[in-house]
Amino acid sequence: MKKIFLLAVMATLSLHFPGSAQCPEALMRYSDRYPAAEAQDLYKLVFQDLYGPGHLISDSATSARYIADEVANMGNTDAFPLYEYTLCDSHFVRVNLALVRSGVLPLDKFVSSLLRSTEGLPAPDGRFVLSHSDAFKSAYHPHYRIVRRDIFENEILPLLSAAGTPAGRHAGRPQNVILIIGDGMGVPQVYASVVAQRANRSAFLRFPVSGFSRTYSRNRYRTDSSAGGTALTTGHKVDNYHVNWGPEAQRYNTIFDDAQRQDMSTGFVVTSSVLDATPAATYGHVPYRKMFDTLSLQMAQCGHSVMMGGGYKYFLPQNRKDGLAPLDTLATRGYTVLRTLDDARAFQGDRMVALLYDGDPLTEPARGDMLRPAAMKAIEMLQRNPQGFALMIEGSQIDWACHNNDSAYLRAELADFELMLHAVLDFAERDGHTLVVVTADHETGGVTLPDGNIEQGVNEVRFLWGDHTGCMVPVFAYGPGAQTFSGIQENTDIPAKIRKLMKL
Repeated sequence: MKKIFLLAVMATLSLHFPGSAQCPEALMRYSDRYPAAEAQDLYKLVFQDLYGPGHLISDSATSARYIADEVANMGNTDAFPLYEYTLCDSHFVRVNLALVRSGVLPLDKFVSSLLRSTEGLPAPDGRFVLSHSDAFKSAYHPHYRIVRRDIFENEILPLLSAAGTPAGRHAGRPQNVILIIGDGMGVPQVYASVVAQRANRSAFLRFPVSGFSRTYSRNRYRTDSSAGGTALTTGHKVDNYHVNWGPEAQRYNTIFDDAQRQDMSTGFVVTSSVLDATPAATYGHVPYRKMFDTLSLQMAQCGHSVMMGGGYKYFLPQNRKDGLAPLDTLATRGYTVLRTLDDARAFQGDRMVALLYDGDPLTEPARGDMLRPAAMKAIEMLQRNPQGFALMIEGSQIDWACHNNDSAYLRAELADFELMLHAVLDFAERDGHTLVVVTADHETGGVTLPDGNIEQGVNEVRFLWGDHTGCMVPVFAYGPGAQTFSGIQENTDIPAKIRKLMKL
């Protein structure tokens, strides 16, 4: 019965668009791809995909040529037109997306065509000039050439994002952002991890977009983690040792502050004390990063929904110069304070502080599998908010291993980081609306890899010294808007791009 309806569809198309009869087997693939669809629903699927709601095209004769060509060339990966610069652009993208979902049109070819088609060449009225094959230009001149910028950004990219396809997840506006920082993680550290994972199993190889970040601070060629963290969360260069604190005592807002103002949920997970420089850059404002009494009070008063790491002792009155009890402030503000990872994973509330160690967390492998489950617990909690979330995750001790010039320690921390990355990327792939950005605040150790063995996953690691360097660090991105993070950029550009993409 379904095939009969499909034949009726093709007959109808042939009456209106003669070219459509040239590809019956391609249309038949709709039936094969949607075996559970009722015949009438299948009819609607093909009909609506090819016509579009409301018949958005004004010139029916031209439209007939366009749709006939679209159907006849479903398997042609060289020309995927976006057509005239009216709302029909959005309609024809819907057609192409339907063909992608049906398996007729290769997704990577469609997306690469879209990217080629929006080269940003100047045209009147803020439009983009399209780029298509000479044959297509010849056949459809002058209609093929232009699509308005606002239609591409507001109609086409959201359609790609909503398509539920891997490439679609790299277009449009993200609902969530996960900023992952490998403290002290430069290019050699990343490549050491790639080699150690062997057989191309490294999570770093899953990112479709990569670039570099320049890490210098306001007053030094070599940044420290507080200035580096501030740059990544606020978009401002500050002096070393300052946390979100300007040269004239300005208190800079973070992307997490901005997210909270839009009723989004926020949080962080680290393998250091929760008062260390990088996590402090998500909530604190101090002129010196070691002001732990002040930072603990600021953390207790911040708007994060989940905070996980070490540093319990700094919240106890007997360990503080001011004798205050930030734990009481947390309780008053509705937080549950937990001391074990098992308790944190079992928690079902909305606001949690997990202080899993008195001081800093243990090193790997003694720490065990903490970062991955902690990160996934944070995501589980934050994603309950329909307004979206912003989360920072830090592999804190990559830096410490490099300060110690300890290659075994570094290898263990990178392996732990990889486990977390895979889990986060798996979530982002399922979700489709989450931007994941991975970078570092700086490189540590001046790491080089003079030799190794790819097959055995072995690196010869050497260190220049035991402090930070001024080298650029890598940037990796996945998800909606990922393409904006390619190339060489300032570290301050990263939060600026996140703000723009998420309209913070």
